[in-house]
Amino acid sequence: MEYHSNSENLFKKYSNWPGIVKPAVKKQDDQSPAEIVEYTQRYKAEEPVSSIPNEPSKQTKVIVHIGGMQHMISAPDHDGEAYIRAVAEKADRIVESIRENNPGMAMTNVLILALLNAVDQLNRSEKNRLELSAHAEEITERMDVCKDDYLKQREINWELKKEVLRLRDMARARDNEEQTNDVSVDEAKLPLEELLFVFETEEQDDDS
Repeated sequence: MEYHSNSENLFKKYSNWPGIVKPAVKKQDDQSPAEIVEYTQRYKAEEPVSSIPNEPSKQTKVIVHIGGMQHMISAPDHDGEAYIRAVAEKADRIVESIRENNPGMAMTNVLILALLNAVDQLNRSEKNRLELSAHAEEITERMDVCKDDYLKQREINWELKKEVLRLRDMARARDNEEQTNDVSVDEAKLPLEELLFVFETEEQDDDS
């Protein structure tokens, strides 16, 4: 079995050992014009997607002072900034009132009492709100009842107006008839007079 290796050829090609002659490399004539090859780009690289810069945050930092200490709070907008300042001023007044009423008290205890007072005020406000809400509902119910009564009274008033007009027309017709015929007519009770007579009779029976 024969073994063939190309190590000898590689040695001759890359070695500078004396006695080994490397094949001569043909040099290109400097005077011969170089061949120009035209290159056409067929595929264009995709343009890099420009990253959209993040919009600057609209939140603003509000510096407030509560109990002699400075605090920084984030506000979403100008209205929120004004609201935070108003709340901070109210909290500062609560803390300062407790410090004035309790001189020498530790700041931790002052803040705890201030928190308790704030929660107490919140509970009282909520209680008042519920009472006012119940009172408003009661007033609304009374208004509904009054509206119903008003509609009934307006309907009765309209019926009375129609009755008055009917009686007036009847009276005019009777006057015209008397003037024409000059005949005495029996005094019959009109419907409204009959109604009043029945009502008065019932009242007398009730009194007796």
